[in-house]
Amino acid sequence: MLHSYSEVDAVVEHLLMKLETRLLPMLKTSETIEGLDSLLNTEPLSSSPFGMREGGFDNIIVAFLVKNPRLEKLCDELSTKFANSNRADRTRRCVEYVRKQSSPKPLTCGDL
Repeated sequence: MLHSYSEVDAVVEHLLMKLETRLLPMLKTSETIEGLDSLLNTEPLSSSPFGMREGGFDNIIVAFLVKNPRLEKLCDELSTKFANSNRADRTRRCVEYVRKQSSPKPLTCGDL
C-alpha cells in the first residue's frame, strides 16, 4: 500500500524487477508446449506458478500433447483432487478421453 507519492518510484522499480526475474522467464519457457508442460505439471502440482485451475484440464491436455511420462499419475491425482468439485464430471470425461486416445506426436509452437 502506498502512503505517499514519494514511494511510487520504489514500487515501480520493484514491479519491473519482478517482471524481469519472474514473468519474462515464464513467458519465454511457455513459448513451447513442452515448456508450458514444465510450468503446469510441476512436482508437486501445487508448486506450479499457475496454480491449479478448477478441473485440471490444462494440466491433463498439455501433458497428453507432449507425452508427459507422468500423464497417468496426473490423471489420477487431478481426478482425486477434483472428485467433489462442480467440475468432477468434466474432469472424469477429460481423463477418459486422454486414456482412450493413442499418444499424439509432441507439438511445438511451430506446429500450430
